[in-house]
Amino acid sequence: MEKEINKIEEGSSRKTLKDAIKSLQTADRMLTMTYPLVKDEKLLVAVLDNIYLAASGAINAILENQREQKKIPPYQKDLDSKMNMMRLKVCEELKIDPKELTFIEYLKELVKAQRNSNVKFSRNDQRVFLKDEQIKTLSKLRLETHIQKAKNLVTIAERVLSEN
Repeated sequence: MEKEINKIEEGSSRKTLKDAIKSLQTADRMLTMTYPLVKDEKLLVAVLDNIYLAASGAINAILENQREQKKIPPYQKDLDSKMNMMRLKVCEELKIDPKELTFIEYLKELVKAQRNSNVKFSRNDQRVFLKDEQIKTLSKLRLETHIQKAKNLVTIAERVLSEN
């Protein structure tokens, strides 16, 4: 992925994609190198934050690119508006599976639940948080699958930007 960062030229959408790749690399390093050494479940929260930054950055890069190409109208900067724009104008044209977008919304809810949780603790190599009687957990295995899905989004964004 280091090579991909160097290949990307500067521009609004390209810079956004470059930042998304860096966030993804940070998440991957923290999960595969730092976490096994430190064994502190609080690191899992930082990994989650970086995965969310990478996934949303990939979507932002696609939207910025489409906006630069004048293929979509202006849109609001909140995540819901961006997701709607992706679903209505971009997914079909660029052959992006709308299920990829539900992953970002899931990550958003997970980050939000973690930040607003009433109780947070670690148990059995997991970070557990409770919010309004809902229990959410973060584990290394679950975050590995999230990283893979975020890599897919970044790959899609790279494809879209390289085509334009």
